[in-house]
Amino acid sequence: MSNERHTAEHCIAIAKRNVENGGMVSSAKSCLADAERFASEGRFELVPRWAMRSLAYSVGIFGADYQEVRALIPAEVLRYFS
Repeated sequence: MSNERHTAEHCIAIAKRNVENGGMVSSAKSCLADAERFASEGRFELVPRWAMRSLAYSVGIFGADYQEVRALIPAEVLRYFS
């Protein structure tokens, strides 16, 4: 399994674990669905960004799980997708 794919699966697992938390469940689910769609299309590089967005809705940007996924995204990408 490629490292990019492994990272994508890890990010999806974290987002799934938290998707029912927080006050914006439908937004978190929508972002998670996009992450899963990108993974199914083999576009693994996009998955962490969408998982991070899901986590922003479910646990907030200061949550440990959000911060874990955010740390997996290169800094040059974050400035466009944070």
